[in-house]
Amino acid sequence: MSGFTSGGVTSDIAPEFSDTVSTITLAQVLAAIDHTKLTFSSDEDPVAAVRQLCREAVANQFYAVCVRPAHVKLACRELEGTEVKVATVIGFPAEKVLLENEKLTPTVGGFALEDKLLEIHECFSSGLADGLVPDEFDLVMNISQFKKEMAEASLKGISEKSVLLESHLSNTVDEFSRIRDAAQGRPVKVIIETDLLSDLEIIIATQCCAKANVAMVKTSTGMITGGVGATEHAVALIAKTLNERGESSRMGIKASGGVKTLTQAQRMLALGATRLGTSSGVEIARGVQGDTQTY
Repeated sequence: MSGFTSGGVTSDIAPEFSDTVSTITLAQVLAAIDHTKLTFSSDEDPVAAVRQLCREAVANQFYAVCVRPAHVKLACRELEGTEVKVATVIGFPAEKVLLENEKLTPTVGGFALEDKLLEIHECFSSGLADGLVPDEFDLVMNISQFKKEMAEASLKGISEKSVLLESHLSNTVDEFSRIRDAAQGRPVKVIIETDLLSDLEIIIATQCCAKANVAMVKTSTGMITGGVGATEHAVALIAKTLNERGESSRMGIKASGGVKTLTQAQRMLALGATRLGTSSGVEIARGVQGDTQTY
């Protein structure tokens, strides 16, 4: 985009990083995992799969399960009386999409804000009477809207050095803020889909999250075929941005998509991630690599 530069962003990792990785225990990794089931193969029974997901989460002492809104009540029932929380997704892709297509014309998160608000409302209205409501919400940022606002700011000649650059992304910030309010005090994690963003866009999206007072920045949906999901560079960049804003003690980072091994998980936590979104939690607990074709 004309008018913006990378701002000297570097992927250098602090010398003490390796020492930090070695101190992170398996128990710490497992306690940070959102055990995730958002897609199903043609021969899978979704109800049975979500029940299995919940059993695995309890057995391995994961932090939460992450399921689609249609499975929230089931997960809540399965996890009743346990410490495992239930997270769900808002504005999430129905199917996997191709990286090359998304780079040309982004569709991820492109639902109207009112539709996203309706998803949250239905989570509460259908389950509140029985206490079967999510503990957390993972919102997919409207990538197309974000990029449009970035382009408009660029055309106005606004420099990336402006500390108030995110003020020119009013629709993006408003989406985050309204979803946060609709969540009724429950944490909202915003998925910024780092596979589709430049370094500068990752920085500005993170600043928008901070401005909207959400709980976490999340890297990826894991739904982009050809994408890599969470990278060490992206997590470090988000952490650096939050630290520079003085938000690192208040806001968390969820590294999601592509986290398949214990070593990967440890490295993400050492770089500043506070939560891990993965469908490979059981494999991580066993010390083996998860399926590279899944979230």
